[in-house]
Amino acid sequence: MVGDECFVSRSEVVRPVDLPPGPIVGFVGAVSEYKFDFTLYRQLVELLPGVNFVIIGKLGEGQIGQELPDFFDLPNVHFLGPKPYSEVPHYMTHFDVAVLPCPLNEYTRAMFPMKFFEYLAAGAAVVSTRLESIQAFSDVAFFADSAAQFGEQIRKILDSGNPRAAAGVDIAREHTYQSRTAAMIRHFENVDQP
Repeated sequence: MVGDECFVSRSEVVRPVDLPPGPIVGFVGAVSEYKFDFTLYRQLVELLPGVNFVIIGKLGEGQIGQELPDFFDLPNVHFLGPKPYSEVPHYMTHFDVAVLPCPLNEYTRAMFPMKFFEYLAAGAAVVSTRLESIQAFSDVAFFADSAAQFGEQIRKILDSGNPRAAAGVDIAREHTYQSRTAAMIRHFENVDQP
Protein backbone atom coordinates (compact mmCIF):
# COMPACT_ATOMS: atom_id res chain seq x y z
CA MET A 1 0.00 0.00 0.00
CA VAL A 2 1.04 3.57 -0.52
CA GLY A 3 0.46 6.85 1.31
CA ASP A 4 -0.99 9.97 -0.29
CA GLU A 5 2.36 11.75 0.09
CA CYS A 6 3.73 9.60 -2.76
CA PHE A 7 1.43 11.18 -5.36
CA VAL A 8 3.55 14.10 -6.52
CA SER A 9 4.59 15.22 -9.98
CA ARG A 10 7.81 16.82 -11.20
CA SER A 11 6.06 20.16 -11.52
CA GLU A 12 5.12 20.07 -7.82
CA VAL A 13 8.58 19.52 -6.31
CA VAL A 14 12.03 20.99 -6.70
CA ARG A 15 14.59 18.53 -8.04
CA PRO A 16 16.77 17.44 -5.10
CA VAL A 17 20.24 18.95 -5.43
CA ASP A 18 22.04 15.62 -4.95
CA LEU A 19 20.37 14.03 -7.97
CA PRO A 20 22.69 13.89 -10.98
CA PRO A 21 21.61 15.49 -14.27
CA GLY A 22 20.40 13.49 -17.23
CA PRO A 23 18.28 10.36 -17.38
CA ILE A 24 17.86 8.57 -14.06
CA VAL A 25 17.20 4.92 -13.32
CA GLY A 26 16.38 4.80 -9.64
CA PHE A 27 16.09 2.27 -6.86
CA VAL A 28 14.75 2.89 -3.35
CA GLY A 29 15.16 0.32 -0.61
CA ALA A 30 17.62 -1.89 1.20
CA VAL A 31 20.67 -2.85 -0.82
CA SER A 32 21.03 -6.39 0.53
CA GLU A 33 22.11 -9.44 -1.45
CA TYR A 34 19.06 -11.51 -0.55
CA LYS A 35 16.72 -9.03 -2.26
CA PHE A 36 18.96 -7.01 -4.61
CA ASP A 37 20.77 -8.84 -7.41
CA PHE A 38 24.25 -7.30 -7.33
CA THR A 39 25.49 -9.16 -10.41
CA LEU A 40 22.49 -8.23 -12.56
CA TYR A 41 22.71 -4.60 -11.44
CA ARG A 42 26.41 -4.27 -12.27
CA GLN A 43 25.82 -5.77 -15.72
CA LEU A 44 22.94 -3.36 -16.30
CA VAL A 45 24.96 -0.32 -15.22
CA GLU A 46 27.78 -1.34 -17.57
CA LEU A 47 25.30 -1.78 -20.46
CA LEU A 48 24.04 1.80 -20.06
CA PRO A 49 27.09 4.00 -19.32
CA GLY A 50 25.28 7.20 -20.36
CA VAL A 51 22.49 6.70 -17.82
CA ASN A 52 22.72 7.70 -14.16
CA PHE A 53 21.77 4.96 -11.70
CA VAL A 54 20.61 6.36 -8.35
CA ILE A 55 20.26 4.24 -5.21
CA ILE A 56 18.48 5.55 -2.13
CA GLY A 57 18.48 3.31 0.90
CA LYS A 58 20.46 1.49 3.50
CA LEU A 59 23.34 -0.76 2.60
CA GLY A 60 23.16 -4.29 3.99
CA GLU A 61 19.92 -3.93 5.96
CA GLY A 62 18.96 -7.28 7.49
CA GLN A 63 22.25 -8.83 6.50
CA ILE A 64 25.40 -9.42 8.56
CA GLY A 65 28.87 -8.97 7.11
CA GLN A 66 27.84 -7.85 3.65
CA GLU A 67 30.63 -6.60 1.39
CA LEU A 68 30.32 -3.28 -0.39
CA PRO A 69 28.78 -3.96 -3.83
CA ASP A 70 31.41 -3.78 -6.56
CA PHE A 71 29.24 -1.53 -8.73
CA PHE A 72 29.64 1.46 -6.40
CA ASP A 73 32.94 2.26 -8.11
CA LEU A 74 31.30 2.84 -11.50
CA PRO A 75 31.02 6.52 -12.52
CA ASN A 76 27.31 6.37 -13.37
CA VAL A 77 26.25 4.88 -10.00
CA HIS A 78 25.17 7.41 -7.37
CA PHE A 79 24.55 5.96 -3.90
CA LEU A 80 22.71 8.65 -1.93
CA GLY A 81 22.16 6.59 1.23
CA PRO A 82 19.00 6.63 3.33
CA LYS A 83 16.63 9.59 3.09
CA PRO A 84 13.73 10.62 5.36
CA TYR A 85 10.52 8.94 4.15
CA SER A 86 8.90 12.34 3.60
CA GLU A 87 11.64 13.27 1.07
CA VAL A 88 11.68 10.02 -0.90
CA PRO A 89 8.73 10.92 -3.19
CA HIS A 90 10.62 14.09 -4.23
CA TYR A 91 13.39 11.84 -5.54
CA MET A 92 11.17 9.18 -7.10
CA THR A 93 9.20 11.70 -9.12
CA HIS A 94 12.46 12.53 -10.93
CA PHE A 95 13.19 8.89 -11.80
CA ASP A 96 12.69 8.24 -15.49
CA VAL A 97 12.69 4.54 -14.69
CA ALA A 98 12.46 2.78 -11.33
CA VAL A 99 13.90 -0.71 -11.03
CA LEU A 100 13.32 -3.80 -8.94
CA PRO A 101 16.46 -5.87 -9.67
CA CYS A 102 15.54 -8.68 -7.30
CA PRO A 103 17.07 -12.15 -7.33
CA LEU A 104 14.48 -14.90 -7.55
CA ASN A 105 14.84 -16.83 -4.31
CA GLU A 106 12.80 -18.10 -1.39
CA TYR A 107 12.61 -14.64 0.19
CA THR A 108 11.58 -12.72 -2.94
CA ARG A 109 9.05 -15.39 -3.94
CA ALA A 110 7.20 -14.61 -0.69
CA MET A 111 7.51 -10.80 -0.71
CA PHE A 112 5.52 -7.97 -2.19
CA PRO A 113 7.72 -4.92 -2.76
CA MET A 114 5.67 -2.02 -1.40
CA LYS A 115 7.95 0.37 -3.29
CA PHE A 116 6.25 -0.92 -6.45
CA PHE A 117 3.13 1.15 -5.72
CA GLU A 118 5.28 4.09 -4.57
CA TYR A 119 7.14 4.05 -7.90
CA LEU A 120 3.82 3.97 -9.77
CA ALA A 121 2.40 6.80 -7.64
CA ALA A 122 5.39 8.95 -8.60
CA GLY A 123 4.69 8.30 -12.29
CA ALA A 124 7.88 6.30 -12.85
CA ALA A 125 8.09 3.45 -15.32
CA VAL A 126 8.83 0.25 -13.39
CA VAL A 127 11.15 -2.43 -14.76
CA SER A 128 11.38 -5.54 -12.58
CA THR A 129 12.52 -9.10 -12.49
CA ARG A 130 9.53 -11.44 -12.72
CA LEU A 131 8.44 -11.36 -9.10
CA GLU A 132 5.38 -13.57 -8.65
CA SER A 133 3.68 -10.99 -6.45
CA ILE A 134 3.55 -8.31 -9.16
CA GLN A 135 2.85 -10.48 -12.22
CA ALA A 136 -0.79 -9.41 -12.04
CA PHE A 137 0.33 -5.84 -12.80
CA SER A 138 1.83 -6.57 -16.22
CA ASP A 139 -0.32 -3.82 -17.74
CA VAL A 140 1.64 -1.16 -15.79
CA ALA A 141 5.04 -2.82 -15.22
CA PHE A 142 7.79 -3.97 -17.57
CA PHE A 143 9.48 -7.31 -16.85
CA ALA A 144 12.97 -8.54 -17.63
CA ASP A 145 14.80 -11.83 -17.13
CA SER A 146 18.36 -10.58 -17.64
CA ALA A 147 20.48 -7.44 -17.60
CA ALA A 148 20.20 -7.30 -21.40
CA GLN A 149 16.38 -7.32 -21.18
CA PHE A 150 16.46 -4.69 -18.42
CA GLY A 151 18.63 -2.58 -20.70
CA GLU A 152 16.27 -3.00 -23.66
CA GLN A 153 13.23 -2.02 -21.59
CA ILE A 154 15.02 1.01 -20.11
CA ARG A 155 16.26 2.20 -23.51
CA LYS A 156 12.73 1.98 -24.95
CA ILE A 157 11.30 3.97 -22.06
CA LEU A 158 14.02 6.62 -22.23
CA ASP A 159 13.54 6.94 -25.99
CA SER A 160 9.74 6.96 -26.06
CA GLY A 161 8.52 7.85 -22.58
CA ASN A 162 6.33 5.80 -20.29
CA PRO A 163 3.03 5.00 -22.02
CA ARG A 164 1.84 3.29 -18.83
CA ALA A 165 2.36 6.24 -16.46
CA ALA A 166 -1.28 7.33 -16.10
CA ALA A 167 -2.51 3.75 -15.69
CA GLY A 168 0.23 3.18 -13.10
CA VAL A 169 -0.87 6.18 -11.04
CA ASP A 170 -4.48 4.90 -11.20
CA ILE A 171 -3.39 1.45 -9.96
CA ALA A 172 -1.40 3.05 -7.14
CA ARG A 173 -4.50 5.05 -6.10
CA GLU A 174 -6.39 1.77 -5.75
CA HIS A 175 -3.74 0.62 -3.27
CA THR A 176 -3.46 3.55 -0.88
CA TYR A 177 -3.95 2.95 2.82
CA GLN A 178 -7.21 4.90 2.64
CA SER A 179 -8.66 3.05 -0.37
CA ARG A 180 -7.70 -0.40 0.95
CA THR A 181 -9.12 0.41 4.40
CA ALA A 182 -12.37 1.64 2.84
CA ALA A 183 -12.61 -1.57 0.77
CA MET A 184 -12.13 -3.72 3.90
CA ILE A 185 -14.79 -1.76 5.78
CA ARG A 186 -17.23 -2.21 2.86
CA HIS A 187 -16.45 -5.93 2.82
CA PHE A 188 -17.14 -6.35 6.52
CA GLU A 189 -20.34 -4.30 6.29
CA ASN A 190 -21.62 -6.73 3.63
CA VAL A 191 -20.72 -9.94 5.48
CA ASP A 192 -23.77 -11.77 6.75
CA GLN A 193 -23.75 -12.25 10.48
CA PRO A 194 -24.42 -15.80 11.77
